[in-house]
Parts: sequence; C-alpha cells; structure tokens
Amino acid sequence: MNWKLILLVSCLGLLMSVLSIFGLTQGIEPFLWVPIALGSAYILASKLSSKHFLAGLIAGFLMGLINGVMQSSFYDTYIANNPQIAESMNAQPIPGGMTPQLVFLMSGLIVGVVYGIILGLLTFGASKIFKKSAETSTLT
Repeated sequence: MNWKLILLVSCLGLLMSVLSIFGLTQGIEPFLWVPIALGSAYILASKLSSKHFLAGLIAGFLMGLINGVMQSSFYDTYIANNPQIAESMNAQPIPGGMTPQLVFLMSGLIVGVVYGIILGLLTFGASKIFKKSAETSTLT
C-alpha cells in the first residue's frame, strides 16, 4: 500500500474544503466532487499494483474527514461565506444540543465513509479497465 500516494490524493479534500470555506463552491460542490473522484480513481488505479478498493476507500474517507474537520474548524468563516448554509442551519434546529461544529464534523465522517466506498469502487473498476488496456497494448 502506497500511503504517500493515498495521502497525496486525499489532499484534494483539503483543496475542496478551503474552496468551500471561502464560498467558492456555492451550488457546484457536488459537481466538483465527481471529477475529483474520477481523477483520484485513475491516479490510484494506474499507480498501485494491488488493494485498489482499499486505497480508494481510505483516500475517500480521508477526503470527507478533512473536509469536515476544516469546515468545523473554520465554522465562522464558512458560515460567513456560505449564506445558504447559514439559512439552512437556522431553519432546522440541531438535535440534542449539539454544536454546529460537531454536526459538521459528524457529517464529514459520514460523507467520508460514503465517498470512500464510492471512490473505492471507482478505483477498483478503473484498475480492471486500465489493466486490460495495458495488457491489450502489450499484445499488439
């Protein structure tokens, strides 16, 4: 397992969190995660020789976790630059007396697990596609 590569790919989550903290992803964030997932899957699949799903799972989980930690840590800046999030936070009371920062942190964990599974599957699939294309090109 290439931890350096996994951590490097996970830094894309840091990039996304910084962009979202400053309000630069308003309304388009889900659409930005798609090319990040596809690019990450390609990078991991082409550079790793085994454990593709696990590498994608870990990288995706770390991306979600980093995003949640950053948004929680810079909550005031995030809310100031994302008024639609502030409105939705005010419209729905937070259950159990939890702080908004804890909600963001927990959301990062949940999103990280889901995104990790998706990235793991994409990486596994990409490893099969690129392995086949590499085998085909060596046969011709």
